[in-house]
Amino acid sequence: MRTRRTTRRDAAALRRFECASDTWYEREVEDYIRRNLAEAVANGRRVIVFDDETEIVALTEHHPEYDPSGSGLVISWLSVVAIRIDRQGSILPTGQRLSDSVLSALISDALMEPGRAPVVAAYVAAENIRSRRICGRAGLVEEPAPDMLFVPTLGESRPYILVSQKFTRIRPPRAR
Repeated sequence: MRTRRTTRRDAAALRRFECASDTWYEREVEDYIRRNLAEAVANGRRVIVFDDETEIVALTEHHPEYDPSGSGLVISWLSVVAIRIDRQGSILPTGQRLSDSVLSALISDALMEPGRAPVVAAYVAAENIRSRRICGRAGLVEEPAPDMLFVPTLGESRPYILVSQKFTRIRPPRAR
């Protein structure tokens, strides 16, 4: 499995990327990748992807954002972590879960960004227990109360959990 940055040529693959089952939050992520992220990559945005030399297997992206706690710090906001539907639950030859490896790559990359505090944060759909567990294994801590956020694909608001962590060093996720 190779980790790399996207090039403009990857936009076409992102427009076809399949990571969703029938759950609304997975469809939301897939729609974001196919529309917004693919267009951004076509225009030069660089996203971290994992590929098997022939096609993209997983991707992740972060960007600078003001800390939602109101501290005034610029932190790294986790925009997306997605794994192709047929590779979800995969274990790498190292024994590490693919999902943990992808999130670890994002955290490592985010912590190297100049001008950002060593904080990573994201919203995760409250119903998305699997992603909440992945974030927990990476050291991201859940806020106790969910926030209601508008979901364009549904046309209504749903509860999301804010997860975040101030890192002093990278803690690799535990292997299975």
